[in-house]
Amino acid sequence: NYQPMRPKLIILSFFMKILQIILTVCIISLFSCSKEKLNAVDQNPNQLTTAPLTTLLPAAIMSTMHSYFGNNGNSAATFGAGVASEQVAFSGTGSIASFNFYATPTWENAYVSLRTCKEIEERSVVTRQWGYAGVANFLSALTLMNLLDLFGDVPYRDAFKPGQNILPSFDDDRELYNEVEALLDSSISRFGRATAVTSRPNRDDLIFNGNMTLWRKSAWALKA
Repeated sequence: NYQPMRPKLIILSFFMKILQIILTVCIISLFSCSKEKLNAVDQNPNQLTTAPLTTLLPAAIMSTMHSYFGNNGNSAATFGAGVASEQVAFSGTGSIASFNFYATPTWENAYVSLRTCKEIEERSVVTRQWGYAGVANFLSALTLMNLLDLFGDVPYRDAFKPGQNILPSFDDDRELYNEVEALLDSSISRFGRATAVTSRPNRDDLIFNGNMTLWRKSAWALKA
């Protein structure tokens, strides 16, 4: 005997079919979207993709200062003093762990500074903003010299290829001291070329407020 479906079952069956259709469409849409399309959708329109030089320069200056002075006492000066004292009187293997605490911020901040300065130099040369390029060269020389004085051989020439070389080789410190001299010579030359107001930093220079004369004197002093 034929028994008609109850109204509730008919409604439930209808909604199940609708749900199946929706799920099918969603699955097809998910697998039909390419990675490029998904990446294009997943973009924040308010996020900067390239930081301006006026933002990069203060960051480079602060990284350089942190590589020297650190924070909470874990500075390059403390590390250097500790190494010197151990050469006179070795206090035990426990001192090695404490040296790592002092040395890590110096090492990490130094490479942040060097990488930022490299980007500043590359971009400012293209835009002929010689004051920025000169400051980047000076900070690079100062940071690299500090690394060499503390650690000797360090990675440098292959150290700034993100995604390409995660294990850069160590360069001879004697060759890198020549690189310091070359960076200082370049900075002095570029400070002299930064005659236009738009070619040099202003308030984003946290040290000399864009005074190229003071920067040039500092470069000569570092060469002395």
